[in-house]
Amino acid sequence: VTWRLIRSAYSKQLSMNAQRSALGLGFRMWSEVIPLIFEEDLHSAIYDVDIRIAFGRGDHLNCNNDFDGYGGQLSHVIKFVESTDIHFDDDEFLTLGSEQGTNLVKVAVHEVGHALGLYHTHRNYSIMYAIYNRFTPNNDFELGWEDRKLAQDIYGTCELRFDTVFDWVRQRPDRSLIYNTYFFQGYHYWMYENRFNRTRYGDPLQIQPEWKGVPTHVDGFVHVWTHDDDKTYFFKGRHYYLYNNTGDQTVPGYPRNITDDFR
Repeated sequence: VTWRLIRSAYSKQLSMNAQRSALGLGFRMWSEVIPLIFEEDLHSAIYDVDIRIAFGRGDHLNCNNDFDGYGGQLSHVIKFVESTDIHFDDDEFLTLGSEQGTNLVKVAVHEVGHALGLYHTHRNYSIMYAIYNRFTPNNDFELGWEDRKLAQDIYGTCELRFDTVFDWVRQRPDRSLIYNTYFFQGYHYWMYENRFNRTRYGDPLQIQPEWKGVPTHVDGFVHVWTHDDDKTYFFKGRHYYLYNNTGDQTVPGYPRNITDDFR
């Protein structure tokens, strides 16, 4: 699914790059829960782009739905047979990462939801709630369970075969434990956040350079953790790697042949 911010109709409040980044994040949050890939298209003819995005004031862009100025309607979606327009009211005080004004990413996620065919919900914690809820930097918003379920009912769930899946347990200096579940596939990995019942937003990330020395296309993972020992191993083909949990990198001298050390 392609999208573009129309250059002649961008907001004067934020830089073009900041707007494109915010809109890209709005699309990515949905692509992380449904099997759609959103791509910014800067080169095709504008009428060949699936989702066109623009900012305007009052009577704008030959749209039949005028904006009503600051404090009213924030944005709207116009759906055509083969494409969709998303309009934002540029009379609103648009911000990024601030409690002040209207957070552009939150509104973008909401309108992309409409572009995907979702309607308003009655739960005020939902991103598809009809009334904008103020953004607070210390309480990052996310797609709730209901939002994800509504989108997945239309588009299905993401299905992918992983190279390996493992639970990794580490101990903090205060002896408390950290539990994480990781999914490795090809050149990328995901971390699963159990408390939210989803993968971490922003994932997948590239295995390199995040896991220094760990190869791509990993075959297996073993964590040996006892009162006297704490070793983490990655296996690929005929070789294995010993991982330094504290230093976050493989131990020098690895990989080694599996048959040399495991009999």
